[in-house]
Amino acid sequence: MKKHLSYLMVILLLMSSLSACNKAAREARKSKRNKTSKTANLPKPPVEKPTPTTPEPPVPDEPPIELTYNFETAETVKKAQILLFLSGYSPGRIDGQMKEETVLALEQFQANQGVTVGDRTAKSLDAIGVNLMDFEVKDIQSALEKKGFDPGPIDNLVGNMTRSAFTDFINGNELKFGQFTPNLKAALFSTDEKYNNKQEEDALFFEDPNEPVTLPDVANLGAASSARIVDVKRALQSLGYDPGPMTNDMSPQMKDALFHFQVERELPLGGLNSDTLYSLGFR
Repeated sequence: MKKHLSYLMVILLLMSSLSACNKAAREARKSKRNKTSKTANLPKPPVEKPTPTTPEPPVPDEPPIELTYNFETAETVKKAQILLFLSGYSPGRIDGQMKEETVLALEQFQANQGVTVGDRTAKSLDAIGVNLMDFEVKDIQSALEKKGFDPGPIDNLVGNMTRSAFTDFINGNELKFGQFTPNLKAALFSTDEKYNNKQEEDALFFEDPNEPVTLPDVANLGAASSARIVDVKRALQSLGYDPGPMTNDMSPQMKDALFHFQVERELPLGGLNSDTLYSLGFR
């Protein structure tokens, strides 16, 4: 009997422990459900949305560079005409148009400078010196006047007087004629007095137009030693050059005609020098 009671008590203790464990487990599950429910009812923190990045606009393709340094541009052609005229050619009216006279002057220049005749690229423009011309005609005139060479009025118009003064400047400083070069530009706009006119009077021509032409450095010139300016004008006219009215003065038109004659015959430029008089027929 006592043995049976002992077994019963053990069973009861086991049942009581199991019941306590089940209760504890139920309480734990209930507590967990309550926590989950409370957490679920709490407001959710706002979700930070990533700041949208504005895509950079695509870089547009750069527009093609419009080349203005060519014979299709009136301003370029005008500069070429000015420099060709100053270099002894006859491009016609300075108007920026590639007319027949300008084309002929350009081709003559190309032939003389070893550039392919008919070339219409920057090679010809650079040979003429257009790339160096960042100035106007009035700037040339002012520079010549400051150096003692008379270009006529400072009017921004390139004419015979301006070309005569420009030629005298080149000859007086032993610079290269026939092409506008960096050295020529530097000398033209230099403030160095060594480039100034070294002659008090224009000795390339004659102070008294009524006096006969005298060339003391050449002997036995015969008629040339007594030639007058009007005689030289007649000789030029007979060869197709227009020296202007048949007066005994060295007018700008006469200077221009003489200049053209000397350039085309490849004679020393400036004045009635002995080579020029011989070429005109004086002896």
